[in-house]
Amino acid sequence: MSLQEAIQNVGNMIKDLSVVKVRTYSGTVASIRTATQPDANGNERSFDDILNTAEEGGEIKLAFLTVLNLEGDALLFRAEDSAVATDKLEAAHNSAVTSGIQSRQAIIDMFKDMATNLMGGAAPAGD
Repeated sequence: MSLQEAIQNVGNMIKDLSVVKVRTYSGTVASIRTATQPDANGNERSFDDILNTAEEGGEIKLAFLTVLNLEGDALLFRAEDSAVATDKLEAAHNSAVTSGIQSRQAIIDMFKDMATNLMGGAAPAGD
């Protein structure tokens, strides 16, 4: 891997760390099982493709969506249908959001510690 590729990979990781995005769906196992079938060429399908297929077929429904950007912007969605957006599903969704925030913070802290160690133990500017 070249230095340019390594820098690009780090840039992509930082971009991924800047957004916490959690989608919670409601549906049946049968609808996902149908959507997980390999494509016409026998290739396994991505999870996003599986969800899109099941959602387009009306077999699953988006119940909650949370997008949190590092700069503080937030996008929140809750389905109007209380049969889809149940309180228990909301609690599970909120737990997933909290977990996403905590995992991002742990990764950021790891990079911060690595930078500190590379600088000979001095804390990075701004701490």
